[in-house]
Amino acid sequence: MILKTKSYKLSKATYMRVAFLHILKKQWWVMALLGGAAVGLLAFQKYTWSLLPLVGLGLYLLFWAVQFYGVTVLESNQILFQPLRYQISSKEILLLLTAKQGMPIRWKQVEEAYVGKNVCILFLSKAQFLYLPYHLLKGAQEKSFLLFLLKSHHLI
Repeated sequence: MILKTKSYKLSKATYMRVAFLHILKKQWWVMALLGGAAVGLLAFQKYTWSLLPLVGLGLYLLFWAVQFYGVTVLESNQILFQPLRYQISSKEILLLLTAKQGMPIRWKQVEEAYVGKNVCILFLSKAQFLYLPYHLLKGAQEKSFLLFLLKSHHLI
């Protein structure tokens, strides 16, 4: 069976939100380490020094925000924000710009998947993902087939 979705255009705001939340979930330990250092310095009444980890945390978050914003403005990444259709099979995911222009993505390239109430997100790297809202599918049968594919490729 091959799932053929409707055309969908990922907004830049959605991209930034999903990518930023994903990096925060993946690298939670950085925030915990810097927050713990700030609390530890406060416990020893080093008020001035306790600001240093907080500034580091702010710079870390700013770094990732700038990285993801850069993806949205670079000309080479504009394909991510154009209307795309997807053809999903058990072997690959085909991203279609037009009927003749497309790019295959093997299931091996998908690092992890997030299955939500209204969306399925397939992460290819820290900054690349496929955002598949369920309204692109034609019904519950296609949604269950997509979930079956994710389970068979050990992504959920």
